[in-house]
Amino acid sequence: MFAKYLGKEEKKQEYVISYFEKFLSKQSKLIGKDLKLSTWKKSEYVCSDLRAFIESSYREKDYPFDKLNQSFLDDFEYFLKTEKNQKQVTINKAIQRFRKPINLSSIKT
Repeated sequence: MFAKYLGKEEKKQEYVISYFEKFLSKQSKLIGKDLKLSTWKKSEYVCSDLRAFIESSYREKDYPFDKLNQSFLDDFEYFLKTEKNQKQVTINKAIQRFRKPINLSSIKT
C-alpha cells in the first residue's frame, strides 16, 4: 500500500504451486500438438509431489517464489528419496520438470 502511495508498482506475490498449476493448464492445451499426454502427466505428478512436500515440510498450502533457494531444492530432493522412495534418475527428471516453470516465471518478471 505504501509503495503504491509513493508511485511505485506493488508486485503481486507469486506462489510455486499456483504458478505450476497455471503452467500445467497452458501445457495441457499442447497435448497432441507439441506434447504427449504421458509427458504432461509426469509434470502433473511432480506438481503433486511438490504440493505434498510443501504441506509436510512447511505446513502451508503453497510456497512463495521469492523464498525459493538451493536449500528448498535440496529438501525437495531429500523428500522424494525418503518419502516417495524415488531413485536418483527419477528425482533428476522431477527437478528438471520443476525448473522449467521456475525459469519461465523468472523470464516473465
